[in-house]
Amino acid sequence: MLDLKASDTTNQTMAKSISDEEVRQIEAFFLSLNCQVYVCPGLANLYFTTLEGIANLSGWELVQKGIPAVVYNRGNPGSRRDKQLQIYLAERGTGFVLWNDSLNQQSNYKSPSKNFHTMALSTEPGKIAGLSFDSERAGNELLRTVNTWISDQKDVNLGTIKDKRKDTKKKNKSKVLKTEISLPCCFEHITNVDKEMYVQKCNGLETGPTFNENELTRSMDVDGSEGSSKDLDSPSAYPESYCTETDSGLGEPVNLTEMPCS
Repeated sequence: MLDLKASDTTNQTMAKSISDEEVRQIEAFFLSLNCQVYVCPGLANLYFTTLEGIANLSGWELVQKGIPAVVYNRGNPGSRRDKQLQIYLAERGTGFVLWNDSLNQQSNYKSPSKNFHTMALSTEPGKIAGLSFDSERAGNELLRTVNTWISDQKDVNLGTIKDKRKDTKKKNKSKVLKTEISLPCCFEHITNVDKEMYVQKCNGLETGPTFNENELTRSMDVDGSEGSSKDLDSPSAYPESYCTETDSGLGEPVNLTEMPCS
């Protein structure tokens, strides 16, 4: 039989029921994004012992008393928060954490006797924690919630491992060669940012340099007059229709236009 060292005053305190307002207070203390919180509607005493202590029948050591609560963090897709399940012992009236530990398959959470739950601590191998409940209904509800969420956590972890394997296979198959990548399309290289060009571009108008018609005509006239005077003064302004003595080999000039066509 378990030897629980609890005083009469402790039992009288545990006999007091937990109000709905106190339950909501602790829920608000632990509630966060993608988290489920269950608050036990009754007080519990926390005991510690070891495997050697159980073998030697040395009993359990009373450590704290408070309200048990279970927090199931399902995690957020794409975030760094891992999925985890934890059990807390909250202080009545404030909700401050008196004790907490992780829950999983290795915790071996069970009820060896009426109103008493045990679990293996994850932080200290060989050490066992025990929760003694004053209300049988409150203890049974906590036990059922813990077992349900541990099973759900196991299924989620298995699904996550399968998804990671699928993602690894997809990544290995989805490699693209550089030769399969096409050149950029609908690409426009902008070298100058001008307000007028931007407005014309937004309005769907063609952008380009603008000229004044008068200035363009004046510049063409000036260029044409200068070019004609230079052409008249140059010896190559007229076509050469006569050959010299050296060219024809004769003493007299020969008219090329009168020569018969060969």
